[in-house]
Amino acid sequence: MTMLTLTILLQSAVCGQSDSSFQIAIEDQWTAPYYVIVQVVNDSTGASREVCTEAPSLLEAVHFERRIGFNERGYYRVLRIVLNTKDRVFHFSNPKALESIPVPYSEELLAATRKWVAGLAVGDLVTDMGKPYLPVYNYYRARKGNEYLAYKLALAHALVERGFSVRRGCYISDLIVESK
Repeated sequence: MTMLTLTILLQSAVCGQSDSSFQIAIEDQWTAPYYVIVQVVNDSTGASREVCTEAPSLLEAVHFERRIGFNERGYYRVLRIVLNTKDRVFHFSNPKALESIPVPYSEELLAATRKWVAGLAVGDLVTDMGKPYLPVYNYYRARKGNEYLAYKLALAHALVERGFSVRRGCYISDLIVESK
């Protein structure tokens, strides 16, 4: 086994998002985008962090970083770049690219969210549109402003790690958690 193969396997195991789930999320063009987990490296500071972001935000960041036009040809070029980055480690130095992938949650909040998610049954996590007050909603809904976004993204991160497909709703932006 080569070092590259081992790195790719470890990356997939760490984030819990399968290659097929990642590809579906990236290629999906619905108005309710999926979340993906990637490693973001800020080449200006050297900082590196695993983050959960909406798939279109990652594509936008690559557009800005590589200075690729926002047209059909540019879209398919960026799509190829992202899907061919098998280790899911993305390097950015362009401030607009980095702004496209906000990380409002701390490692501490993510750890607490992972623990909270681990204590729930799958039925409490999978979104049923007939049950608008599932625990998954209550985790972030009562919070305001930046705290709301931080808790929502930390929850999306923890759920994607557990193998769920998670997307943002079109109209009210709640998390939609699809079964494994």
